[in-house]
Amino acid sequence: MGILIKDIKKFGASGVGDMDNPVIAGVYSFIAETDDDVAGLPTQFNNSSVAPGSYCFCGEDKKEYYLAANGLWTEYGNAPSTVELDSIDIIKEPEVKKYYNGDALDTAGFAAAALYTNKSKKDLSAADVTFSLNAGTAGSLTPSSTTVTATYTEDGVSKTDAYSISCVKKLTGIAASGMTTSYTVGDALSIAGLVITASWGGADSSVVSSADYTLDYGQLSAGQVLAAADSGKKITVSYMQEEEGLDSITKTVDITITVNAAGGGQS
Repeated sequence: MGILIKDIKKFGASGVGDMDNPVIAGVYSFIAETDDDVAGLPTQFNNSSVAPGSYCFCGEDKKEYYLAANGLWTEYGNAPSTVELDSIDIIKEPEVKKYYNGDALDTAGFAAAALYTNKSKKDLSAADVTFSLNAGTAGSLTPSSTTVTATYTEDGVSKTDAYSISCVKKLTGIAASGMTTSYTVGDALSIAGLVITASWGGADSSVVSSADYTLDYGQLSAGQVLAAADSGKKITVSYMQEEEGLDSITKTVDITITVNAAGGGQS
């Protein structure tokens, strides 16, 4: 149950500190009917008309609270230095948590709460915290990037919370090798020995199974007898990387066929 404000007054003269005469001149005072949830006040009164140092008198026992510099209502008698950041809690992880190698961290949808030693709390967005990773950088993730740490700092006190992500290697290209590309008129086209190699960035590469790539013969056909007019025609190889939760990536490579005239001259 939040505090129910039933009266707001602005006093212009200093007094002795009772409900009719706040000790701080020229500030707002709030009279509330309950005192069971002081943390509810900041969202209602944290604006330019409520300056740090303002008082809130709550309940029949006239408990007094002041608005500290950090925007939190604090029971009077507790020095501001005793109310400090205690922890942060991620209450909503970002929408994107799976990435390709080299992608930038996306923190859209992130939400957290700052928790204080007086049991109050404050909402935090991605703009309020800094993000760091166990590996890679926010601008370029790697397959070793598995943990994102959010850090919030207030009045020299820093607290953290973390969430998990995954990052997979990213297909950057494919290359063809091994098959015969130079023929003589009358030879049959063959892809025997064809090897397709996938590149994953840097020196990382792997051979692709023939079941995982496709061949487009274009104006050619498998096993056809080649004529002079077939020289310069291409076979296109395509390979697709598919990852759950990520957009697919397709890379292609062209294999150009050369057909030479009988006797060794190129047609």
